[in-house]
Amino acid sequence: MWGLCPASSAPGERATDRAEHHTSVHAVGGHLSPPRARSGIRRRRVVTRTASGVHTSFMPDFSIVATVISTTGTLLGALGGVALAHGVNIRREEAQANRQRKDQRTQARRQAYVDLLGTATQLKAEIEIAGQRHWKDMNVRLATIQRHAASVGLHASCVALLSPSPETAEAALALASASGRLAAATSTHTEMGYRDEQFLGGQITRAADFKDLDECIERFYRAAAQDMEE
Repeated sequence: MWGLCPASSAPGERATDRAEHHTSVHAVGGHLSPPRARSGIRRRRVVTRTASGVHTSFMPDFSIVATVISTTGTLLGALGGVALAHGVNIRREEAQANRQRKDQRTQARRQAYVDLLGTATQLKAEIEIAGQRHWKDMNVRLATIQRHAASVGLHASCVALLSPSPETAEAALALASASGRLAAATSTHTEMGYRDEQFLGGQITRAADFKDLDECIERFYRAAAQDMEE
């Protein structure tokens, strides 16, 4: 008896397509079950011949898994390198910013020292000139002396805030106190002349004593010089 042969394949149909079609169709109670859904992992067909017959099974293709693991490792390594380089750049920028802030503080402190010494020296020069003779603008000169004494106090306060050395801060405040006392004594020992409510000028009647001011200037200069060397 002639057996029934399966229908011929359609033109262009591949052998693998036919194999997948036949292996995905199963008879269950006389009915055909629908094809099984394919998993996301590529499988490899394995044919095993035993005494009881031929068995066909499908095993996962682990070459794809190895490729995925290798690619993931390379990607993570690259990301780790980028993160490391970014961290190094951040630390470098922080160190540079710290150096800039330190240089700015040092420059501000140096400028405060210079301003204090310059103002105290200018105060002394103004008092010396005012005490030389009678001046028709003595009121203006006294106002200038008072203004310089106030400036010494302002610069001394800046030095006390900026200097890390207690000795330098104390020397600056002592210089400010000496300047204020000298300006007050100069004003006290100055005689003003008026006639019919008209100002005729004035003259300092007692020579100013610069000993206290000179000692304070010298003390502050030594402390500031030592402070800048550290």
